[in-house]
Amino acid sequence: MRRLDLTGEWTVRGGSSKKIFKAVIPGCIHADLLAVQEIPDLFMGRKLQESAWVAEEAWTYESIFTSDDLSMFSSVLLSFEGVEGVATVSLNGQKLGKTEALAHRSEFDVKKHLKIGKNTLTLAFDPAVKRGKGTVPPLKPAPNLPTMGIAGDASILAFDGVRVTDVIIEQDFSTAPTFVGINVTVCSERFDPARHMEVLVRICYKGNTLHEVRDILKKDRQSLHLKLKNAQYWWPAGMGEQPLYEVLIDVYAERACLEHLSKRIGIRDIHVQKGKDGQVTLVANKQPVFVKGTRWVSPDLFPARLSRMEYARLVKATVVANMNLLRLHEMADFECNAFYDLCDEYGVMVWHDALDVDLETNIRRLRHHASLAVWGCEDAGVIKKLKVEDPGRAILPIELFLRKETFSVASFPEQRIVQAYLPEEERNISHPTCVYHTEEEMALSGMVSSFAKHFLFPTHFESVLWLSQIQQGILLKREWEYVRCMLGDSKGFIHGRLNDFWPQCSHSTVDYEGRWKAAHYMLRKAMMPLWTTGLYSEKTKQVELFAFNDLQRLFKGTLAWRLVRTQGELVAEGSKEVSLSPFTRDSICAFSLVEFLDKYGAADLFLWLELKDEKGSIAASNAVYFCEPKEWILPPPRMRADIRIWDDNSYAVTLTSSVTVMWVWLSLEGMDARYDDNYFCLEPGKPTRIRVTPSRRIKPEQFNQLIRIGSLRDTWQEKRTLMQMVVPQKKPAGKA
Repeated sequence: MRRLDLTGEWTVRGGSSKKIFKAVIPGCIHADLLAVQEIPDLFMGRKLQESAWVAEEAWTYESIFTSDDLSMFSSVLLSFEGVEGVATVSLNGQKLGKTEALAHRSEFDVKKHLKIGKNTLTLAFDPAVKRGKGTVPPLKPAPNLPTMGIAGDASILAFDGVRVTDVIIEQDFSTAPTFVGINVTVCSERFDPARHMEVLVRICYKGNTLHEVRDILKKDRQSLHLKLKNAQYWWPAGMGEQPLYEVLIDVYAERACLEHLSKRIGIRDIHVQKGKDGQVTLVANKQPVFVKGTRWVSPDLFPARLSRMEYARLVKATVVANMNLLRLHEMADFECNAFYDLCDEYGVMVWHDALDVDLETNIRRLRHHASLAVWGCEDAGVIKKLKVEDPGRAILPIELFLRKETFSVASFPEQRIVQAYLPEEERNISHPTCVYHTEEEMALSGMVSSFAKHFLFPTHFESVLWLSQIQQGILLKREWEYVRCMLGDSKGFIHGRLNDFWPQCSHSTVDYEGRWKAAHYMLRKAMMPLWTTGLYSEKTKQVELFAFNDLQRLFKGTLAWRLVRTQGELVAEGSKEVSLSPFTRDSICAFSLVEFLDKYGAADLFLWLELKDEKGSIAASNAVYFCEPKEWILPPPRMRADIRIWDDNSYAVTLTSSVTVMWVWLSLEGMDARYDDNYFCLEPGKPTRIRVTPSRRIKPEQFNQLIRIGSLRDTWQEKRTLMQMVVPQKKPAGKA
């Protein structure tokens, strides 16, 4: 096969204008117009409305390319790996046909129309919406902006004698662990059936061929069988490594390679076990998996302009937060290849709710990925009815897997991000522009109602932003711990949403630009493989302590607890040895708090927990409280900030306080930074060290000027104060 790449620079012009703009493929019309400043920043205020005309225009994309003589090839096709919108495709003035609105792949026979030398390829797009109808209603949250363009690769494909149309890879574990069988079915279109051809299939690991099989290609569907000894298994994140093998398929004739394909796979056996109660458990390589997941949406209104790096940032954020599954549903379409490749590499399982649109094509495209674990369908037979083989995949009715639906409230991004899309005079949560940048119309009222239920009301707009994040994190963490402790038959937890497609107030835990919100930090700790928490019953005045072990090995250690007043006075303490079997949740002990609650009151007591291993190292720590935060009488934090140089571009900030400080956060004024932890609680007298890495290199004196430290108590103060005392820098702290 010969491939002529057509991506890169094109031109585009509007139907009502003779003006020609530079375009980049892959891309879309909005991205191209933004690049040449023909439309304003769509995320500022309600500028999105002002660009409704773009979708009402008929746009024409054009490319002039050079081709060699391809007339000797059996088949020559023009291939698009994703076109957004309906377009009439023409080559050298000859109409080839139209693309389908939501099809992943579009192909056209161009052998008769392709010329030696210069060729002109045009895609004339129909308007996405009828003129005058508008694309975004003035106050509609969560805009769904129609666009058009060539969203994926574009190429000319020339085939000599044969084309491999599909590859089905099945894994046979019946003879494991001696070896794993790899059955490779090669589906081909043979343009010259009489021609002698051979197919060679190899399985490789880190560049080394482990096994290969060669056979005569004598039918359109041919299976070859390989054996893989000492197979390295692919595991979901948190359970093991993610080794990836490569399956190479080559078709030869007269020693010339006519076709070459490569599929990257992981050796894994993922299926479901159904219990007597109808509940199902996801099982990977004979080990039960407790699903810790979140929902995914396309990371941009115009996803064609995203790079692999932007996808990597979000997939990595999932793993670093101890999650192992992403669920694509409703708003999420099938993603680009880079997304699934990254999930393979990081061990993030993908639960794909089966969309009706172009389902068969996408099953063929994605089924070799190790990460694709579950097809969720309203009708579990829908995929089978398509007669598309998808071996090694669980097919489930959408809501069979989880019994507990999670509760979530929306939260704002941090202040600097909100300032970028809300002019100063519009920074009020009831302002129409603020509502416009909100995921759901009821999200703001739900947020405010939850404020009143749980917290003292914030005093100004900035406090609303911070408190919205703290509230979302607390409620998600509370729900997660309830599921783990009280619903013993639950097999997973999938919370609101990971990401956003534009800057807004939403249920996401990572904002549009990839910054972690408070909820992501809180869930990262709560979803650690080893975790401890306590559930308090207001009725019995008892607290029950739990510990979780999601590892594949036994954990032995000690659970210690301290009951402390807000001012720092130790009231009671204790400990108990624990032995946690793999993949278990255990109730460690329970004790009454009646005596202490009667004496000090629920608003003045906090229970601090530490789970330590046999060497005394802290595996997990947590705080348990006994009333809503609005009832607390928190003293001024009086935090001490010891700031030292960590390395060339990082600083260690160690915070201590003699009193209880709830949900402390760090930020740098006007600058992005990475934090190894944030939105944490300070136990009296216990130092907490945070590593801060500014987005650009700054001097220590600049860092000291920019660092800002806040806590829950600041959100209801009339004037927020900077609660820090900077200690002169000392020797580098060194890596933890």
